[in-house]
Amino acid sequence: MGLLGIFIVTFQAFAGGSVETIAAARDALKERDADRAYSLLAQARQSLPNEDRIVDAAHVGQLFYMEGLAPRVFGAERERDLQKFRDALSVYPILQWDRELIDEKPIRAYFEALRAEVQQRVHQHTQVPEKRGSLKTFVDGVEHKPMEAVRSGPHLIQVQCPNGQVAGRWFDFDQDLDWTKMCAEPLDLTVSSENERDPMADFDASPLKGPDPFKWTPPEPKQRGKIRVQVSQKSLFIGAGVAGIVAVGTYAAALASRGKYDDLDDSDLRTEGQLDALRGKTNTLVGVSISSAAVGGGLAAAAILKGKF
Repeated sequence: MGLLGIFIVTFQAFAGGSVETIAAARDALKERDADRAYSLLAQARQSLPNEDRIVDAAHVGQLFYMEGLAPRVFGAERERDLQKFRDALSVYPILQWDRELIDEKPIRAYFEALRAEVQQRVHQHTQVPEKRGSLKTFVDGVEHKPMEAVRSGPHLIQVQCPNGQVAGRWFDFDQDLDWTKMCAEPLDLTVSSENERDPMADFDASPLKGPDPFKWTPPEPKQRGKIRVQVSQKSLFIGAGVAGIVAVGTYAAALASRGKYDDLDDSDLRTEGQLDALRGKTNTLVGVSISSAAVGGGLAAAAILKGKF
């Protein structure tokens, strides 16, 4: 019996209604019954997180795969549906193309290319806390411990609570997650989080099992370095020239203002307040001239030395 045959038999034997719904959706696609297929897929997506047992990665991947395949079965070729194939292969990398539904070589070849592409997806921290009591945490049916990761994309996350309750939701790890809040009853976090490990876990050869978790390595904090501004030598010389022109112009204006202040025969200057205003204007012009000259000199020096600062 091939992998597809094992998969179908497992569907039939599985007690969860949502997984049986996925199998029924496949039958609807095979029979080209669009309304029934879309309805069953929507029902499966809504009910999978509510299963009362841990759902294997193969079932999650099959749902994503058929959500992407359904539009193509009924004649629609949309780019966004290909993302569903990526998500399916990310969750369940050994998923095979279902040739009973569509047997077209180009799309099968593209699907195989996506299998290699998703191996390069970035890893995301699954955020399992150290202190979680006897809570067990699962991503696509695979148990996760602290400092572990999965490939980016949507996932079915589930918890097995101390009282035996299983709760789940869809999640893609692009935001914060508090696993301990998924149980209906508060957790006793004083209990050791180290669950007894099944000695046969490392030898689980189930064809429905997803990939093992990746080790999570926190990214190194970004170091704040000095900002280095590069300026061309030509720009520096131009800036120095402009500053020089401003210095000369304002100094000439200051001299003219000073000459007017010293002209005792000027009939427009009759009061002490007018003299003070003219004196202030003259001093301001002198200050601008000196500042501009200093800036121009600095820019010229920088241009001559290195052309950058």
